[in-house]
Amino acid sequence: MSDTRGRDLAIGGLPFSEIVGALRRAWAASTSYNPLTWTTQNPGWGQCAVTAVTLYRIFGGDVLRNTATLPDGEEIVHYFNRLSDSTIIDVTHEQFPKGTTFTLGRRGRPHGVSVMRRSRLLLDTMEAEWSQRTDATFAIWDIAKNQ
Repeated sequence: MSDTRGRDLAIGGLPFSEIVGALRRAWAASTSYNPLTWTTQNPGWGQCAVTAVTLYRIFGGDVLRNTATLPDGEEIVHYFNRLSDSTIIDVTHEQFPKGTTFTLGRRGRPHGVSVMRRSRLLLDTMEAEWSQRTDATFAIWDIAKNQ
Protein backbone atom coordinates (compact mmCIF):
# COMPACT_ATOMS: atom_id res chain seq x y z
CA MET A 1 0.00 0.00 0.00
CA SER A 2 1.13 3.50 -0.66
CA ASP A 3 0.28 6.91 0.65
CA THR A 4 0.98 8.52 -2.77
CA ARG A 5 3.10 11.34 -1.36
CA GLY A 6 4.32 12.21 -4.84
CA ARG A 7 0.90 12.64 -6.43
CA ASP A 8 -0.18 15.94 -7.93
CA LEU A 9 -3.55 15.95 -6.17
CA ALA A 10 -4.77 19.31 -4.96
CA ILE A 11 -8.02 20.71 -3.60
CA GLY A 12 -8.68 24.42 -3.30
CA GLY A 13 -5.06 25.17 -4.17
CA LEU A 14 -3.76 22.96 -1.36
CA PRO A 15 -1.46 20.14 -2.52
CA PHE A 16 -2.20 16.60 -1.37
CA SER A 17 1.03 16.43 0.63
CA GLU A 18 0.05 19.52 2.64
CA ILE A 19 -3.46 18.21 3.26
CA VAL A 20 -2.08 14.89 4.50
CA GLY A 21 0.55 16.72 6.58
CA ALA A 22 -2.16 18.79 8.26
CA LEU A 23 -4.22 15.65 8.79
CA ARG A 24 -1.31 13.85 10.47
CA ARG A 25 -0.59 16.86 12.69
CA ALA A 26 -4.27 16.81 13.74
CA TRP A 27 -4.09 13.21 14.97
CA ALA A 28 -4.51 13.00 18.73
CA ALA A 29 -5.84 10.68 21.39
CA SER A 30 -9.25 12.33 20.93
CA THR A 31 -9.36 11.28 17.24
CA SER A 32 -8.07 7.72 17.81
CA TYR A 33 -10.37 4.71 17.89
CA ASN A 34 -8.56 3.69 21.05
CA PRO A 35 -7.46 6.85 22.90
CA LEU A 36 -6.14 4.89 25.90
CA THR A 37 -3.43 3.19 23.81
CA TRP A 38 -2.66 6.12 21.47
CA THR A 39 0.82 7.66 21.85
CA THR A 40 2.85 10.37 20.16
CA GLN A 41 5.38 7.63 19.30
CA ASN A 42 2.73 5.94 17.11
CA PRO A 43 0.39 8.80 16.15
CA GLY A 44 -1.36 6.79 13.42
CA TRP A 45 -2.60 4.23 15.98
CA GLY A 46 -6.37 3.95 15.80
CA GLN A 47 -6.61 6.69 13.15
CA CYS A 48 -7.37 4.58 10.05
CA ALA A 49 -11.18 4.76 10.07
CA VAL A 50 -11.38 8.46 10.89
CA THR A 51 -8.60 9.29 8.42
CA ALA A 52 -10.19 7.24 5.63
CA VAL A 53 -13.56 8.91 6.22
CA THR A 54 -11.98 12.37 6.34
CA LEU A 55 -10.04 11.81 3.09
CA TYR A 56 -13.21 10.41 1.51
CA ARG A 57 -15.05 13.57 2.54
CA ILE A 58 -12.33 15.68 0.87
CA PHE A 59 -11.40 13.63 -2.22
CA GLY A 60 -14.33 11.24 -2.78
CA GLY A 61 -13.66 7.76 -4.14
CA ASP A 62 -14.14 4.72 -1.91
CA VAL A 63 -13.25 3.72 1.62
CA LEU A 64 -11.85 0.18 1.67
CA ARG A 65 -11.74 -2.21 4.58
CA ASN A 66 -9.33 -5.07 5.06
CA THR A 67 -7.81 -7.15 7.82
CA ALA A 68 -4.33 -6.46 9.11
CA THR A 69 -2.72 -9.56 10.61
CA LEU A 70 0.02 -8.61 13.04
CA PRO A 71 3.18 -10.73 13.37
CA ASP A 72 1.76 -12.31 16.57
CA GLY A 73 -1.37 -13.42 14.67
CA GLU A 74 -3.73 -10.78 16.07
CA GLU A 75 -6.18 -9.51 13.44
CA ILE A 76 -7.29 -5.88 13.27
CA VAL A 77 -9.74 -4.19 10.90
CA HIS A 78 -7.98 -1.54 8.79
CA TYR A 79 -9.45 1.20 6.57
CA PHE A 80 -7.88 3.13 3.69
CA ASN A 81 -8.92 4.92 0.47
CA ARG A 82 -9.19 4.29 -3.25
CA LEU A 83 -9.61 7.38 -5.41
CA SER A 84 -11.86 7.46 -8.46
CA ASP A 85 -8.78 6.85 -10.67
CA SER A 86 -8.08 3.64 -8.62
CA THR A 87 -5.10 5.14 -6.77
CA ILE A 88 -4.75 3.60 -3.30
CA ILE A 89 -4.12 5.98 -0.40
CA ASP A 90 -3.18 4.58 3.00
CA VAL A 91 -1.66 7.20 5.28
CA THR A 92 -2.01 5.16 8.47
CA HIS A 93 -0.27 1.91 7.47
CA GLU A 94 2.79 2.86 9.54
CA GLN A 95 0.79 2.22 12.73
CA PHE A 96 1.41 -1.49 12.22
CA PRO A 97 4.67 -3.30 13.03
CA LYS A 98 6.97 -4.69 10.37
CA GLY A 99 5.76 -8.10 9.23
CA THR A 100 2.05 -7.19 9.28
CA THR A 101 0.12 -8.66 6.35
CA PHE A 102 -3.08 -7.33 4.81
CA THR A 103 -6.01 -8.97 3.05
CA LEU A 104 -7.30 -7.44 -0.17
CA GLY A 105 -9.45 -4.41 0.51
CA ARG A 106 -13.16 -4.29 -0.20
CA ARG A 107 -15.59 -1.42 0.04
CA GLY A 108 -16.68 -0.86 3.60
CA ARG A 109 -16.98 2.62 5.01
CA PRO A 110 -17.09 2.82 8.81
CA HIS A 111 -20.28 4.27 10.21
CA GLY A 112 -21.33 5.73 13.48
CA VAL A 113 -21.44 8.90 15.47
CA SER A 114 -17.95 8.37 16.89
CA VAL A 115 -16.24 8.25 13.48
CA MET A 116 -18.12 11.32 12.22
CA ARG A 117 -17.39 13.24 15.45
CA ARG A 118 -13.70 12.38 15.21
CA SER A 119 -13.66 13.33 11.52
CA ARG A 120 -15.15 16.70 12.42
CA LEU A 121 -12.39 17.15 15.05
CA LEU A 122 -9.74 16.41 12.40
CA LEU A 123 -11.29 18.84 9.92
CA ASP A 124 -11.66 21.57 12.56
CA THR A 125 -8.03 21.18 13.63
CA MET A 126 -6.83 21.21 10.01
CA GLU A 127 -8.92 24.27 9.23
CA ALA A 128 -7.54 26.12 12.27
CA GLU A 129 -4.00 25.42 11.08
CA TRP A 130 -4.72 26.58 7.53
CA SER A 131 -6.53 29.71 8.64
CA GLN A 132 -3.34 30.82 10.41
CA ARG A 133 -1.00 29.95 7.54
CA THR A 134 -2.68 30.96 4.31
CA ASP A 135 -5.63 32.63 2.63
CA ALA A 136 -6.19 29.54 0.48
CA THR A 137 -9.80 28.78 -0.24
CA PHE A 138 -11.54 26.74 2.39
CA ALA A 139 -14.01 25.25 -0.06
CA ILE A 140 -12.63 21.80 0.80
CA TRP A 141 -13.68 22.25 4.42
CA ASP A 142 -17.15 23.38 3.38
CA ILE A 143 -17.49 20.38 1.08
CA ALA A 144 -16.04 17.91 3.59
CA LYS A 145 -18.01 19.13 6.60
CA ASN A 146 -21.31 18.88 4.75
CA GLN A 147 -20.85 15.26 3.64
